Amino acid sequence: MDTIKKRRLRRRNLGLSVIFILVITLGLTVFYVINKKNDFSEISDVEADYHTIEYNGQTYKYNTSIISLLALGIDNNIDDPEDATLQGQSDVMELILFDRENKRIELVGLQRDTMTEIEYTYLSRDQSAGWNVDHLCLAYANGHGEQSGCMHAMQAVSRMLYNVPVVHYASMNLNYLTQVHEIVGTLDITLPDNTLKSYDASWTKGATVTLTSSNVEKYLRTRDITVDGSAETRMERHRLYFDAYYKKLYEMLETDFNGTVSKLYSLVQNVTTNVSYEDLVSFANYTLEYDFDIASSYYTLPGKGVYGGEYDEYILDNDALKGMVVKLFYKAKGND
Repeated sequence: MDTIKKRRLRRRNLGLSVIFILVITLGLTVFYVINKKNDFSEISDVEADYHTIEYNGQTYKYNTSIISLLALGIDNNIDDPEDATLQGQSDVMELILFDRENKRIELVGLQRDTMTEIEYTYLSRDQSAGWNVDHLCLAYANGHGEQSGCMHAMQAVSRMLYNVPVVHYASMNLNYLTQVHEIVGTLDITLPDNTLKSYDASWTKGATVTLTSSNVEKYLRTRDITVDGSAETRMERHRLYFDAYYKKLYEMLETDFNGTVSKLYSLVQNVTTNVSYEDLVSFANYTLEYDFDIASSYYTLPGKGVYGGEYDEYILDNDALKGMVVKLFYKAKGND
């Protein structure tokens, strides 16, 4: 008798994981390009009709200029001998949206503890054992192999977002943070507070520090868990890092397009993706042309975190979620 594939939810270092996937997202934008041969109607996993949606008494139609890429940061450093698979789970997920009509890039942060429907599979084969509500990060864990895991994650995200098409994917192990940083070499960042003074006496508020592959992990991970609000101050450092990385990458593409693309492609050798090398050269031009502002272009799933008795759970506010989906993926019917 077949058994359902065993998946054990694991704790994670959220701070490091989040910044990793945000940075990887930037690198992957260079590899993702509009696939003109793609026909959304051929996506067999989209069961419901996403072409129109009703919200607050108004009908909206899907914006066909939106192209999506699901970026996954995978943790498969499993040291539990009872765990039946080395598949791992997607500790961090970002949905990248390329709006061709408005020439805009937008990001949607997908909380890994979001409780939503995912598809279970059997241990012995990649065959459905039915859908059930569980942590979103475990959708990837139900795959049999990296590509299968990405497909399961895409299906779960699409289903959660009212069946909008999620067409492309890219995933990478979270151990590659240093390699991600080495693409830009060094970054100069002005420290927003004194929370890193214990690491280096010169790292004080207002000081400009040069981040390298040898100290970037300290910058991104360090926080004093005995101080209230330390997670928020660390997230501010993450935001500053992400902003600096994006600007540096943008400058590199402008001054040395081919060399920068080559560096990014070397990183992509460690990425599981359905994006081709031929696509990346074309899309690097779109990266330079499209607007992106982290302050106005980054979204998170509406909801609240609760303790589920054994693990943290993130409960969606479905009405607010639907409103966000309408804002990002749809336009009022008749507005062409």
